[in-house]
Amino acid sequence: LSDHEEKLAGVQEEVKEILAEARRDAEHTKNEIMAAAQTEAEATRAKIEKALAKRAAAHPVIRLTSAEKGWGLPELRAEILGLSA
Repeated sequence: LSDHEEKLAGVQEEVKEILAEARRDAEHTKNEIMAAAQTEAEATRAKIEKALAKRAAAHPVIRLTSAEKGWGLPELRAEILGLSA
């Protein structure tokens, strides 16, 4: 019985170590995904802002139209990309 309890305790410790490693790996993966998403979001935002500035320079009326329609960045993005109805 003592032998069995020792083996069981060893297995329980091994399971704890495996779970701790899995948690660390998951946290690391989450952080990598979040960093990549943040970088991509910032790049997309910069691209949209550049396109807006270019379009506003070429068509000053977009500033007035955008303000009149109460558009924000998502609506302007859709307009520039031709996604608006």
